Amino acid sequence: MMWCIDHPTMVKDGSAWGAAAGVSSALLAEQGFTGAPAGTLIDADTGGIWDDLGQRGRITEQYLKPFPVCRWAHPTVQAVLDLRGRHHVLSTIVERIEVFIFHAATRLDVRQPTTTEEAQYSLPYAVATAFVHGTISPRHLTRK
Repeated sequence: MMWCIDHPTMVKDGSAWGAAAGVSSALLAEQGFTGAPAGTLIDADTGGIWDDLGQRGRITEQYLKPFPVCRWAHPTVQAVLDLRGRHHVLSTIVERIEVFIFHAATRLDVRQPTTTEEAQYSLPYAVATAFVHGTISPRHLTRK
């Protein structure tokens, strides 16, 4: 993760490969393809994880990112949006926003991003954009 922060790229933590592997696995399973038994199927300590298979949709228990920036910036972005909305503070009167956050997130420090990837991994940019525009959308992360 820290490598992606220090050197933002278009890889996006490899999520596309995970999605492709999942779809491929589902299609193969539909055709009867099986693999070696997983430890969670044969280990008595973890076997219960499958007790509700087919009954409980775990996809609804996942986190969905409301902003197209690094997940570590989300609490700060949301706090700025909440303060902005609650107190009707205009960005034109604010000179500075000071953020206290966990150490690893302080590495999200690209001050003037020049690429989409740098903007996505920049806490200052995310906070400023949210404060000025009242949201962060993909259009705020690309240059035209």
